[in-house]
Amino acid sequence: MLVSLLLFLMPVSYSFSQYLTENEEEINIKKWLPAKVGIRMGGYEDHYQNLTLQGLQSMIGSQTSLSNYLEDGFGEEYFTAITGTNIGLQFSLNPFSNKKGDHNLNHELRFGLSVNTERESMLIYQRESVNNQSNFPFHEEIIFCLIENEVLLDASYLFHWPLSQKFLFYGGFGANWGSTFDNKLLIIESDSQLLGEDTNNYTATNSSYFRVLSQVGMQVQVFDQLGMYLELQGGHGLQIVHGGENNALENCATFLGVYYGLGK
Repeated sequence: MLVSLLLFLMPVSYSFSQYLTENEEEINIKKWLPAKVGIRMGGYEDHYQNLTLQGLQSMIGSQTSLSNYLEDGFGEEYFTAITGTNIGLQFSLNPFSNKKGDHNLNHELRFGLSVNTERESMLIYQRESVNNQSNFPFHEEIIFCLIENEVLLDASYLFHWPLSQKFLFYGGFGANWGSTFDNKLLIIESDSQLLGEDTNNYTATNSSYFRVLSQVGMQVQVFDQLGMYLELQGGHGLQIVHGGENNALENCATFLGVYYGLGK
């Protein structure tokens, strides 16, 4: 009797263990569920905490001496943040929740690939002078304009708070890494007395960027699978100049995006 019982339980036990293994594998395979694909476009800004003329000099090497452009009297310095347009693609996943036994549609892991085009950052020096012959005052300005293009990879984890069937608010945190290409430095000299300007163009070294960010946004479901969102982003980062002087940054951005739902 005992031998017969063991012979009966062996295939049952094997089938049960095989069933558990298959279910565990299925759960592991479905750990992440494809959620959305989309595109975005918006304004992207990095504000240097302390960009200096020496920092710009390190980006162009010995091509020219920037200090030679500044004669006596150019004591005033103005700075504008590096700004430009961001265009990118996004793909997101919903994680599996062991507690719910299903995917959590209110959590989202998002990845993105984007480009910042023709971003400009400027150091501006000005002075007021007087024409010795007419005693008429005139304005002189020297602008050091850095122009960059950047490819960005980013990842973020977002939490959703539905407001209705069509609207939801979301927020989270993330990070990105960027690398620039085709950088150049323009030096623009303008003189109100001569009513004109001269421009010199120099090649600037490339940089890498690393940023840590927080994000908030509003999402609306337009059709069954199609939606739109408006997102705000802010944080801090570091510009690593290849062979030059590194810079600390503060970041802010605004995006308008369109997505197509892939999940449930």
